[in-house]
Amino acid sequence: MQEAARNFDALIEEFYEVWFRFHPVEALSAGVSGYEDGLPAVDDDETGALGVWLENSIVALEELDFNALDEDRRLDLELLFRACQDEHHALLEYDWRHRDPVGFLPIRFLHQLVLNPRVELRGLLEDFLGRIPEYLRHARSQLSTFPVLIPHPWVEAALLESAAGIHYLTELRDGTLAKADTKDSGNVRILCDQVGQSLTEYNQFLEQEIAHRAQGLAGCGRERFEQRLRLCHFIEADPQRLLEIVRELHEQTRTELQQLCIDHSGYGDASVWVEALRRHSAVDSAQMLDFARECNGSLRDFIRSADLFDIPTSAQLRVEHTPSCFRPGVCAPVYVAPVHGDPGMTGTLYLSPDSLWKESITAHCIRGGWGGSHLQSVAAAESPVAGSLVRRLVSSATMSEGWKLYTEQLLFEQGFGSTPEQSLVRLLERLRRLLLAMLDVEVHVDGLAVETALERLEALPGSSPEQAALGLMRLTRMPTESLAGVLGWHMLGVLREEREGKDPDFEAKVFHGSLLEQGAIALPMTIRRAFGQAQWQGVQARLGLERP
Repeated sequence: MQEAARNFDALIEEFYEVWFRFHPVEALSAGVSGYEDGLPAVDDDETGALGVWLENSIVALEELDFNALDEDRRLDLELLFRACQDEHHALLEYDWRHRDPVGFLPIRFLHQLVLNPRVELRGLLEDFLGRIPEYLRHARSQLSTFPVLIPHPWVEAALLESAAGIHYLTELRDGTLAKADTKDSGNVRILCDQVGQSLTEYNQFLEQEIAHRAQGLAGCGRERFEQRLRLCHFIEADPQRLLEIVRELHEQTRTELQQLCIDHSGYGDASVWVEALRRHSAVDSAQMLDFARECNGSLRDFIRSADLFDIPTSAQLRVEHTPSCFRPGVCAPVYVAPVHGDPGMTGTLYLSPDSLWKESITAHCIRGGWGGSHLQSVAAAESPVAGSLVRRLVSSATMSEGWKLYTEQLLFEQGFGSTPEQSLVRLLERLRRLLLAMLDVEVHVDGLAVETALERLEALPGSSPEQAALGLMRLTRMPTESLAGVLGWHMLGVLREEREGKDPDFEAKVFHGSLLEQGAIALPMTIRRAFGQAQWQGVQARLGLERP
């Protein structure tokens, strides 16, 4: 078994050495150095080579002696095998280069580079900026091939993001980038101007040559949707059955929200209460960070006193303003995890102007901070199995997104954030996520028009047109993710009920630790590894996920 393990580890290392050449940005997010100045592979020769190499890799992974590996490596093998299959299918059948103008925009890559504390910007920054103009020229060439395939909402999203990127470059040219430890700050300014001009040309290209011709379907179709459910999330249920589950949860949440509003505001419409809260519970920009930091401290203390999760003593969480030039959640991340190998395990939570009222900030801290994303990150950092390259790169919304809803509900049940006002925010977020999960199936499988989906998102209490458009863009560009997140939350709740009911010595911290130490991988795999195949079958039966 030791020889098989060594051979497997060597194969994984060799695999990612090649894979990162095609996906250099992913190397940066995984904490792997040596690929910082690259951009994703987009020309025909590169993508052709990637397709052939993926096909060969799938064959090589199939030929491995599965039974000779230990359980954790078996799990990694299953994750990587399906990830390769998914990417290979996407590359051959749904080539994003001809359909997705948002995918070419490089500003998020640049921002990730600048944020990374381990990246030495001297020389690297100039190299990265220097590649962008040619990269965007190539993007225009690819998108011009079949403009009729491009969904119009993606063009609108790309126009907004490219405009935000121009603003971002202008601000950083005279700030962070110009002051960075670079070879020549004057050259950096020139390069920033050149990239800004390239983004302007890209924006004009989309507006003048693509927008009026873009007629592509935003839905991926039933076959691809089921394929992604199986390959990315290890869920093999009928999408219509999953839609039934989500609709039932949506109706329960809508009823609970309506009753809460009647009991505490006198109105069944949550919008009235939300507007009142935004006025009476407002926090100005200068106070926002202090409030969030205090909230994070209280949350950390509460979790420790309630003995819910094991929080590493060395872990740290910073809170910062989202750069004003970013559209919240699009160009800029909401949360940045600690760099892999960082002994201080320091993550960063970003706050946007949309969070300028106390209950919204508190909810943001719960989902992104010590109970949510940051807890997942630091728990994975301490786990030898979650630290594998495969698990750092092959994640699933069933855990990464499902955990946020789960932990918010858990903390409410334990007494944190249990005021009526905080309950309002919690239920509104759940209602939004459930609506997105329903639309995930309705748009991609049933062919619901995106205009109808947008209207339903805009009708959510407290939703702005920009938030609705952002939700639609994510929904259409990332099929199954919204549905998987909600299913993960539901699975976690059912799993905990089963474990509590069967185990008289049940301890919440031990239970949560068993889940978190596996990393943010597909929850069915986590349940199977942590609690056994029979437990996963029990959860499936409770939820009615088995195919007839």
